Amino acid sequence: MKLTPLLEEISAKYLYRLAYLMNNYRDPWLRQVEQEFGLTRPEVTILVCLGNINGITAKDVADVTRQPKNTLSRGALLLEKKGWITRSDDQGDRRRNIMHITEQGQKLYEEIMPTYEKAEHVMLTPLDEKDLVDFNRILAKLCEYVAAQSGND
Repeated sequence: MKLTPLLEEISAKYLYRLAYLMNNYRDPWLRQVEQEFGLTRPEVTILVCLGNINGITAKDVADVTRQPKNTLSRGALLLEKKGWITRSDDQGDRRRNIMHITEQGQKLYEEIMPTYEKAEHVMLTPLDEKDLVDFNRILAKLCEYVAAQSGND
């Protein structure tokens, strides 16, 4: 079935197109990482977040990714058992744990990211430099809007 008519005619075409792209690029990457490295989606999510911003909580990750906090907490426990992150009590709120990526975890993060970057590169291949600048600006604007609406800005 040719998808072009569906992608053009569906009433929520922008949302559907974004989902179509994610289903074709991110999801296969997640499956590949799971197979190659034995990481679940919540573990990957936490590792990617900590690889970029160290010293955050499962709630912080949940706020950004919209994954359930309890699922992420289980992922954090698995990562901690594997020695890829550490968790410590938040001095300001003992109910919260601050997560930190370990040296081993950082190496793993650096090992898995090139496959994700490759998927992104393939996805963006049809865009020229101007398209990329415009696309980045539009995505940033949409993300800023969502963050402001959810109070996570």
